[in-house]
Amino acid sequence: MDTLILLYSGRPLAVSEIAGKANARLEAWMPGTEGNRAVRDILTGHRSPSGRLTMSFPYSTGQCPVYYNRYSTGRPAKDPYHSDRFTSRYIDGPGVPFYPFGHGLTYTEFESGPPENEAFAVGAQDLGVMGNVPAISGIAAGQKRDIIGIAYNGERTLGIVVQNESDITEVTGLKGKKIGIVIGSIAQDFLNAILTDKGMVMEDVELINLGVSELETALVTGQVDAVAMWNPTMLKICADGAGVLLADGTGVYAGENVIVANQEYTAQNPEIVKIFMEQYQRAVEELKSDFPGYAKEYSSVTGLPEELLIQTWENSNFPVGLTAKDQSELKNTAKFLYEQKLISTEVNIEDYLDFSFSEKE
Repeated sequence: MDTLILLYSGRPLAVSEIAGKANARLEAWMPGTEGNRAVRDILTGHRSPSGRLTMSFPYSTGQCPVYYNRYSTGRPAKDPYHSDRFTSRYIDGPGVPFYPFGHGLTYTEFESGPPENEAFAVGAQDLGVMGNVPAISGIAAGQKRDIIGIAYNGERTLGIVVQNESDITEVTGLKGKKIGIVIGSIAQDFLNAILTDKGMVMEDVELINLGVSELETALVTGQVDAVAMWNPTMLKICADGAGVLLADGTGVYAGENVIVANQEYTAQNPEIVKIFMEQYQRAVEELKSDFPGYAKEYSSVTGLPEELLIQTWENSNFPVGLTAKDQSELKNTAKFLYEQKLISTEVNIEDYLDFSFSEKE
């Protein structure tokens, strides 16, 4: 059973003993008469918890004062947990707060991988889901992150769509054509795999960099001859009658969308990352148990038809844990990015796979 601690207080409390007994902690302070609505929206996922602590929470009352700019005693210990003999420290506890000033977790969503990389780069994100290409590109750019799981994959999760009346009926017919794509996304790796399978190279086509929301319009208006993208956008374009599927990744491409984590955050908060992975697995099982029910609920949120959402999920696998096969797929992606000069630093993917939250096959 999952347990939540909901705190109503006017000042920081010493909660170290009870915090370890819960999967999540929410500090509501003294929210007023409408506070119950705010708490409800956060707990049900309709709003993200965006607040940060303005005061530090101590491990115990004996630590006080523990606010961030307090005066230090003589010879303060550099390591709050272990120290040399001649330093000032606590005997029965650490010298740092339980929850420090500025602590707080939240979540949000992004249209595609590249903007999410920007969030990681500026320290605005610690955990996230993105395609294999932006994940590896971020690592190559020097972002200290690990791949800790597979959010979803599937050979039918990506595809190439052409215009309804197009004379392109085979992948080889794309030679010399304009293809709309989100540069730096998983679709770029997918397109390379499809072309390579037919004896072609990326230089055989002209890539037009577009945002996800621009792909359908560009195809309908003839700005591009085809578009390469992922579900549900791919299915929506076909369902709208704006195009027809030319090829998906069947037998060619696994479509790895990964779960990534900031290395420092994982090292400091392994228990939170573990809870995140456990809850992601739980959410996957819940979703798979009732596609129609969740499609009805999310249709109003996404604006997508229920049957389209169901088809998207049916085309996807949700493994969550990493396997040796995933390692091989990601290694191929890293090699492609380096050979195409899409990243300037060669990435040894094995150095950035954290199997501690999975059972390696």
